[in-house]
Amino acid sequence: MKSMKLFNKYLLSMTLLLLGSCTSYLDLKPHGKTIPKTPEEYSALVHQMIYDIEGEADNYMMPNTNDVIYSEAVSDNLDANIYLGQEIIPFYLGQQLGKNYYSKLYQYIRNCNIILDGLKDDQTDFSKKVKSVAHAFRGVCYFELTKLYCKAPEGGVYPELGMPIVETFDMEARPIRSSYAKTIEFIENDFVNSLEIFNMQDEVFMFTPDVVKAYMARFYFWTAKWEQAVNVAEDLLAKYPVAPMGTFGQMVLGNTLTPNMILRYKNTMSQSHSVSDRVYTSLKNRPVSIDFMNIFDNSTNDVRFIQSVNSRRNPIKLFIGAIRSEEMLLIAAESSYYLQDNDKAISLINTLRDNRIAGNTHITATTIPVVQDRSVVVQDAMGNPLTPLSRFIINERRKEMFMEADRMMQLKRLGSPEFWVSRNGLAYTTRKFMYTYPIPSDDIQLNKGIIQNEGYTEFVYN
Repeated sequence: MKSMKLFNKYLLSMTLLLLGSCTSYLDLKPHGKTIPKTPEEYSALVHQMIYDIEGEADNYMMPNTNDVIYSEAVSDNLDANIYLGQEIIPFYLGQQLGKNYYSKLYQYIRNCNIILDGLKDDQTDFSKKVKSVAHAFRGVCYFELTKLYCKAPEGGVYPELGMPIVETFDMEARPIRSSYAKTIEFIENDFVNSLEIFNMQDEVFMFTPDVVKAYMARFYFWTAKWEQAVNVAEDLLAKYPVAPMGTFGQMVLGNTLTPNMILRYKNTMSQSHSVSDRVYTSLKNRPVSIDFMNIFDNSTNDVRFIQSVNSRRNPIKLFIGAIRSEEMLLIAAESSYYLQDNDKAISLINTLRDNRIAGNTHITATTIPVVQDRSVVVQDAMGNPLTPLSRFIINERRKEMFMEADRMMQLKRLGSPEFWVSRNGLAYTTRKFMYTYPIPSDDIQLNKGIIQNEGYTEFVYN
């Protein structure tokens, strides 16, 4: 067993040695690039970032198809202990830790700071629109950085370390890590400022008020601000109804902008040019885990099972890049549970199941179905042991958001449980600390004041 641990450590250290960072995220004028002057020139920065997202470039702000595949591949939704033929997708989280989301997100933050610092406050609708989007973009970037590079709140208590806050454009700025509390305050202010500056409905700019509110709901949910999460999520649910069973197939294929979609920002697997046939074929050789299949209490009539898994246990649900009302419902349901409003939580879950299970029978507090759940999750987001209701709500999210790059972040939020995969006679363990990615070594070398995340110092510095 000692040899397996040494091999695991060697593999992780080799992965982290490859960690790098494009330290040019504060640079602006290499070889003739100049600061924008007009609102139209500033808006070009916004549209380039939107283009990266829509074109499934490696933008790291919103997961492209590759990101979805790799996230699902290392979660407990798929069974990495079973594989057929050659695989080119990862099988445990340690293989993902060399991905440098950090620098690209800070490059977007730099662009947003250029806009917010340089665009004159001329009070025209166009200028306000560009500034509104810049605040939203920056808030989302910092939110994604916080989820990846900071620990999740445990029991409602925030961790100590947040992210370096770069609030203005300064090529010489080398801020150290802020506190977690100050980081999330900064994120919330960006979202609020985006809504206050310009209440726009221009979908060309992507970040309409409803899209910003959807990210706010996600943000409040992640940071255990349950009451705010419920309020924002329910506000969106009133405008975007849950997709009925008959349109579920259209939704997961992603070819139609169904009424439940607050934002659809990328193509489906069948349309994507960024994923090779080899990657997709490799995914088809990764069966769905028995544990995932067992959480369905009515698989025969549940459209989420029928259109997600085939008879060979292959995942058949295509990936959609979207924020949709069902996620808002699940945010409101779980948040209501933490607010001790079980009636609302149950009512919301019944609404979802009415639209997913043919002939659904409503659950009550005393009739929650019992399933053979052997999930690695044993606690809720407040650090308490799962109850039948909290387990049921969490499982409903797992069913609904399957193959949408959701599960790994939920595992992190729910205690960062450890689990292992067996390959070639060796055990590869997803450790608790791995859910929080390492700060790239180049950035730490550039700024000695930045504290590396727990668990990585021995691998980055020998």
